[in-house]
Amino acid sequence: MIEQSTLFDEPAGAVRATDPPTSRDAAAIITGRTEHLILAVIPAGGATDDELVALLPDVYPPTLKSARSRLSNKRLLIDSGITRCSTRGCSMTVWRLS
Repeated sequence: MIEQSTLFDEPAGAVRATDPPTSRDAAAIITGRTEHLILAVIPAGGATDDELVALLPDVYPPTLKSARSRLSNKRLLIDSGITRCSTRGCSMTVWRLS
């Protein structure tokens, strides 16, 4: 029987080819967990990266932003066409579930 992979199987750039198996295992756990968390908390109206950071304060912001980017590349999150102002005064994309 051939085992089918899922969207959350690969660490997607989180490790180098030269990293040991333990690093690959850790990256796969972090990657899948963070992506699942984002999909679970994103509100119906969508969220910016800063809003996701506020919704998931226990996740390191660069890890969260990388996971959101992977979800966008997988077309699980899409640009809503809306922007919101960040706390720094910058326009930020509002991401929503596809």
